[in-house]
Amino acid sequence: MIIAASFDIKNPELWVNRGLSYGDGLFETMRLSQNCIPLLDYHLSRLA
Repeated sequence: MIIAASFDIKNPELWVNRGLSYGDGLFETMRLSQNCIPLLDYHLSRLA
Protein backbone atom coordinates (compact mmCIF):
# COMPACT_ATOMS: atom_id res chain seq x y z
CA MET A 1 0.00 0.00 0.00
CA ILE A 2 1.34 3.42 -0.94
CA ILE A 3 -0.02 6.04 1.43
CA ALA A 4 1.78 9.25 0.43
CA ALA A 5 3.48 9.26 -2.96
CA SER A 6 5.20 12.20 -4.63
CA PHE A 7 4.59 10.64 -8.05
CA ASP A 8 1.56 9.54 -10.07
CA ILE A 9 1.06 5.90 -9.05
CA LYS A 10 -1.28 5.38 -12.02
CA ASN A 11 1.57 6.02 -14.49
CA PRO A 12 2.33 2.55 -15.99
CA GLU A 13 5.94 3.54 -16.80
CA LEU A 14 6.72 3.63 -13.08
CA TRP A 15 5.97 -0.06 -12.60
CA VAL A 16 8.74 -1.16 -14.99
CA ASN A 17 11.24 0.84 -12.89
CA ARG A 18 13.29 -1.75 -10.98
CA GLY A 19 14.24 0.70 -8.24
CA LEU A 20 10.61 1.46 -7.48
CA SER A 21 9.37 -2.10 -7.90
CA TYR A 22 12.02 -3.79 -5.73
CA GLY A 23 13.17 -0.97 -3.49
CA ASP A 24 16.68 -0.88 -4.95
CA GLY A 25 18.49 2.19 -3.81
CA LEU A 26 21.59 3.70 -2.30
CA PHE A 27 22.35 6.01 0.59
CA GLU A 28 25.84 7.42 0.98
CA THR A 29 26.92 9.84 3.71
CA MET A 30 29.77 12.22 2.99
CA ARG A 31 31.19 14.73 5.43
CA LEU A 32 31.68 18.31 4.23
CA SER A 33 34.67 19.96 5.89
CA GLN A 34 35.91 23.43 4.93
CA ASN A 35 33.92 23.35 1.68
CA CYS A 36 35.52 20.02 0.69
CA ILE A 37 34.49 16.37 0.95
CA PRO A 38 37.40 14.39 2.43
CA LEU A 39 38.08 11.11 0.59
CA LEU A 40 35.69 12.06 -2.24
CA ASP A 41 37.62 9.94 -4.75
CA TYR A 42 37.26 6.93 -2.41
CA HIS A 43 33.49 7.45 -2.14
CA LEU A 44 33.07 7.81 -5.90
CA SER A 45 35.20 4.75 -6.72
CA ARG A 46 33.11 2.60 -4.36
CA LEU A 47 29.94 3.74 -6.12
CA ALA A 48 31.24 3.02 -9.62
